[in-house]
Amino acid sequence: MITTDDYKTIIDDDLRNLIIDNDNDIQAAAELAAIAEMQSYLNARFDVPNIFNKTGTDRNAILVVYLCDMVVYHIHARINPRNIPTLRQARYEQALRFLEWAANGKITPGLPLKTDTEGNETTSIKYGSNTKFQSKY
Repeated sequence: MITTDDYKTIIDDDLRNLIIDNDNDIQAAAELAAIAEMQSYLNARFDVPNIFNKTGTDRNAILVVYLCDMVVYHIHARINPRNIPTLRQARYEQALRFLEWAANGKITPGLPLKTDTEGNETTSIKYGSNTKFQSKY
């Protein structure tokens, strides 16, 4: 889903290499964790496999940025969980807030919604009412 070039919008290459100790396995593990975390928010409403299988300019740009923010946060947490830079903490919290809003329908990020077998979009609207009260005096 993300490439090394995607990180250039949020972190300098030299700094990124410094925090991962030039070990791409650390970055790959953090990417997998961040993708799983992001998917856990988006699974209920959106077609997650379709979202995360896209490449290049077909990807949602804001998701790419937030995913990079989450990865860099997780890498910093690996180094010293008590001393994460405030910028990384704030950007991570902003990414989580965005995901919560998207999952709850407060914002529409332009992601493909889940569809049923016939291709109709599925909704998570629940119908019903509270239990009827029986008042007798």
